Amino acid sequence: MLSEGNCRIGVDLVLISRIASLMNKEAWLKRVFTVQELGLMDNKAVRRQAEFLAGRFAVKEAFAKAVGTGIGARLGLQDVQTLYQETGAPVIHVSNRLQDTLSQELNLHQWEVSISHSPGERGSMGYAVAMVLLR
Repeated sequence: MLSEGNCRIGVDLVLISRIASLMNKEAWLKRVFTVQELGLMDNKAVRRQAEFLAGRFAVKEAFAKAVGTGIGARLGLQDVQTLYQETGAPVIHVSNRLQDTLSQELNLHQWEVSISHSPGERGSMGYAVAMVLLR
């Protein structure tokens, strides 16, 4: 339970087929995802790669919503990346530039993330959802 302080929440829902349709566009992948995120994707089975990236994209969007700026000059897609903790749980890493903005201008020092995927019905690919908590 959060009892005091600055707290912000962002949520985003991504259609996995939308990401799947962009996966053959290398320039888009490199603009949106970090080298580390793409490396983690490469370790997934091909059938799970679009789902994986949809979750990571949802995190970036949810983070931007929680900050309140959206994606743009102050918060770029490369400023937020989702990696793994030793336990396998997702963890957000932010660029030094973004971390300075969050701590100095917004008094935000911690972030948590939850990612979930829902399989589609009858051959569709479903959705990925991410929720980000900043405090």
